[in-house]
Amino acid sequence: MSENEAAIAAALIAGDKSNLTKKLRQQYQDSGLAHFLAISGLHMGMITFLMFFIVRLTLAAVPAIGLRCNGKKISALF
Repeated sequence: MSENEAAIAAALIAGDKSNLTKKLRQQYQDSGLAHFLAISGLHMGMITFLMFFIVRLTLAAVPAIGLRCNGKKISALF
């Protein structure tokens, strides 16, 4: 990954915006996408948990799938 890509990934996944350059921040503000950088790692974790739970619950609700497949592995894949 390039330095800019790594800085963006860190900002989105962990909420660490310290590696973003002023130019990169300005580009995000100009394009109207600066709000994506405000998402912290906590929010990403909450969304991931919610998706895992919903997929696992949905799989368990269908007996034909729930009894034959490992719901945890399939949910983790999603």
